[in-house]
Amino acid sequence: MLEIEEDDLSTEQTRALRALHRAGPHAWSPPGHVFALDLSGLQSPGVTRLTSQKARAGPATGPLPHA
Repeated sequence: MLEIEEDDLSTEQTRALRALHRAGPHAWSPPGHVFALDLSGLQSPGVTRLTSQKARAGPATGPLPHA
């Protein structure tokens, strides 16, 4: 079963997943060409963060900017 819930990015597991997601683009993109919110940007009031967890699978996370 897949569970999706709002996340405040305070857990170590979520922060580690976010760091992994950012490492790839920084490794293969030219300097100054990775456009991703830093942790403070993701934690701003105008962004809802969702995290999903599926049994026997790793977590997934993503931001939804408010319109």
